[in-house]
Amino acid sequence: MKDIRAVPTAVVAGACVAQLIDNITYTISFACLPHLFEDMKLASESKIGLVAAMFGVGGVLTSSLSGFISDRLKSRKLPLVVGSVGYAVCGCVLFFSHKLWHLMLYRLLNGMASGLVYPISTAAVGDVYPHKLLGLQMAMLNMFNNAGYMIGPIVGGIVYDHAGVHGVSTVIMVIGSLLSLILGFGIKEPLLIHDNLMEQVEVASELSSEKEKTITEEIEIVESKDIPLWKL
Repeated sequence: MKDIRAVPTAVVAGACVAQLIDNITYTISFACLPHLFEDMKLASESKIGLVAAMFGVGGVLTSSLSGFISDRLKSRKLPLVVGSVGYAVCGCVLFFSHKLWHLMLYRLLNGMASGLVYPISTAAVGDVYPHKLLGLQMAMLNMFNNAGYMIGPIVGGIVYDHAGVHGVSTVIMVIGSLLSLILGFGIKEPLLIHDNLMEQVEVASELSSEKEKTITEEIEIVESKDIPLWKL
């Protein structure tokens, strides 16, 4: 029985969930951050801008290295799982935040996790699908990506109204932990799937070449004996 975790569709599904959660964790705190600034008496434009910018700083730090490290280690799953755990960690930081640097650290870790998950999940899909079939897969990724932008603020606002910042941070921790389990145990290493697919293509190509060679040899034998092909 074929391992369902080793099929390209499983990798696409995992990547779609990863990008969905990536943007949910990015946008879910939008509803509560202004209130946190007010409670901490930090409501100045420069400080708000500083906290917001930390996400980009984190993303630059990890996205610039994630692809290089992933290629060198020959692993897509490792950075994906580490990034997923990073979401849970940044949710934990938000849970205990009561100072400016706490919020800066939360956004920094959130950006670092995103810098791991977003580019590597996209690369994983490219590993298991030929370029002629990537259009639909990229469209699926983009659909889930944008769904995260839509779902995150709505869920964040509802959860904050009922459970405050602790509720929002708990949601981040839970979905980050779930994503790490999905990517850790729900899919095989995409690069191994790629290698297996290439081996299958090579075997099929060799069989096709052997079949063509056999047919050619049979035709040559028939022609040498001057036997009509319809009698074979």
